[in-house]
Amino acid sequence: MGKKRCHYIHDRLYNFNNTDKPDECMDPSLVAELRKTCTPNTTGSRISNETVYLNPTSGSSNHSFQSSYFDHVLKNRGVLRIDQQMITIMDGIRIANEFANGFEDFKRYFALGMARLGSLGVLTGK
Repeated sequence: MGKKRCHYIHDRLYNFNNTDKPDECMDPSLVAELRKTCTPNTTGSRISNETVYLNPTSGSSNHSFQSSYFDHVLKNRGVLRIDQQMITIMDGIRIANEFANGFEDFKRYFALGMARLGSLGVLTGK
């Protein structure tokens, strides 16, 4: 699944939409957990360059994308805002529940999507 540098999520943890508060959509325990690694910028220096896992369940085996990712999103534990927004679109919660409960469905839809992308004619040159 991968990692993300703290500077990509810093605003969600400390100053979401210039409120001086974390993103209220995030589970408070996730905020506390991520703040242990992603420290605030209090010295005028750069924001922490540390990384956090996008799916703590799969951890360091970041080659593994698991249904637990969708479980996390459904519990407001999506690390990236865009991941969390997935369940706000039409049918997003239904789809996330489907993929959390039957990961084979996700694999099938992902393969279909990749096949469709592969059939697009890529424009090259001028």
